[in-house]
Amino acid sequence: MDIYNEVSTKNFKKLYFMILIRWMACNRTPHFFMKKIEIYTTNYCPFCVKAKSLLNKKKIKFSEIDVSNDEALREKMSAMANGARSVPQIFADNIHIGDCDKIHKLDQEKKLDKLLGLE
Repeated sequence: MDIYNEVSTKNFKKLYFMILIRWMACNRTPHFFMKKIEIYTTNYCPFCVKAKSLLNKKKIKFSEIDVSNDEALREKMSAMANGARSVPQIFADNIHIGDCDKIHKLDQEKKLDKLLGLE
């Protein structure tokens, strides 16, 4: 039984490093190193659609929190976003990144990837 566990562990490590190398070759950060991205939205906001489109284009996984009909969630978002009540508001590991215009500006300046944990 010990030999089986030893072989199994070696195979797992080999597979893990093969996957890691493949991700690095694609110049993308493996998902387990990425930051937790949250975007607060409403269901009627064109800027929310534009911000989500950018995140999707960059293949960034994110959680969407709809504040359309939940004033308590909007208040929570506002408190985390230094008082901003407009949507969308984007956070990386609970750190406020900004709104739609801000993430597009950061992307143009080649700063967004680092903030979102892609570099």
